[in-house]
Amino acid sequence: VSAALLIPVQSNAGPMGYGEGRERNEFTNFFEGFLYGPRIDPLWDDRTDTPDLERLDRRIQVVQSFLGPAGADLLDLREGLALGMGRQEYELNAFFALREISSFYMEFDSPAQFYHGYTGRDQMKVALRWLDSNTVIGLYYFAPPNRQGADHYAMLEGVNPRTGQLYFDEYDGPSRTAEVFLKKQLSNDTVSWQGTRRGSDGRSERFSIWRHLRHGY
Repeated sequence: VSAALLIPVQSNAGPMGYGEGRERNEFTNFFEGFLYGPRIDPLWDDRTDTPDLERLDRRIQVVQSFLGPAGADLLDLREGLALGMGRQEYELNAFFALREISSFYMEFDSPAQFYHGYTGRDQMKVALRWLDSNTVIGLYYFAPPNRQGADHYAMLEGVNPRTGQLYFDEYDGPSRTAEVFLKKQLSNDTVSWQGTRRGSDGRSERFSIWRHLRHGY
C-alpha cells in the first residue's frame, strides 16, 4: 500500500460548502490517479527504486500546463525527481502538493470540470477547463481495464464554437493524434458530451463523457 494513501485526510465537513468540498475531492482524486499510485507502475522500477524520469517528468509537466499558474506548486516535485527522489518520497510530496493546490482550487479563474466516460471501449477520466467563453482545454487518461495500458493519456485543445458544441484537437505529446467532435446533452441531474473521436489513422470511435450536477450548481 502506498505510504501516501495512509495519511489521514481532513474531512470536508464543517464550514466548507457542499459543492466546494465535492469539487475539491474531484480535483484531488483525478490528479492523484494521474500522478501516483498504481497508474505509474509502468514508469517505476521497484527493484532499483528509480523512475523512467523522462516519462514521469513529462506527466508532471502536462498537469502544470493544464493547471496554469497553480501548477507552479509541482515544480519541487520535478526538481526532487531530478535529484534522485525515491517512489515513497515522490508519492508523499505529490500528495501534499495536490492538497496545497486544492486548498485554493475554488479560487481558480476557470476551475476544471471532471467527467467519466468512454472512448471506444476504453473507460477514461476527463478534466476540462474553459479558459474563456470559446477556448477549452482538457486532459484524459484511461482507467483500467483498457486495451492500451495504464500509461495512456492525451491532452485536448479546442473551442466552444457555439452553445452545446465542442471541437478538440487531441495531442499525445507534440503529435496531433485525433479530432474530437462533441454535442451537449442534459438529462435530469446529468450533463453529458457525446460525439466522435476521429484518429489521425482515419478510424472513428465513440467519445462520450458525463458528470452529475449537484444541488446548487
